[in-house]
Amino acid sequence: MNRKWLWYELTFFGILLVTVCFLPGCALSGSVIDRGSFETAVKGIHLVEYPALKVYHSGFIREIPLRKIHTVQLDASKAIVFDNELYYRADITLKDGSQIKSSEKSSDDRSSSFISVQNSIAGAHDKETCRISLDNIVKISIKR
Repeated sequence: MNRKWLWYELTFFGILLVTVCFLPGCALSGSVIDRGSFETAVKGIHLVEYPALKVYHSGFIREIPLRKIHTVQLDASKAIVFDNELYYRADITLKDGSQIKSSEKSSDDRSSSFISVQNSIAGAHDKETCRISLDNIVKISIKR
């Protein structure tokens, strides 16, 4: 009986340790600004339809997970359709400080960066769940 009790105790404390130490570090938090200039602080921020942002830059598609992104500035006035998906022009700053920016001088779409807006951002705001489509977002800032 002592072995069984010890097993339950170790299992319980193991699960408690994982929950307390690792899960808060995994959850991203940040803020989202929509087209109406309304800023929403979001905890547990994640992408719904696809796990990473699809970025079209220099003629190639890259997939960037939210955990690597610091800020994304979207510009709906410049959009392209690539592979039956709508992409908005975007300036992206990654956590490591590198930037994926659109060239201001060039009118060529190949030198600009675009993000697919066929996705949504979801998370918790004031203990309520929220979900907003990327085509309604102007800026995303990820804190953690």
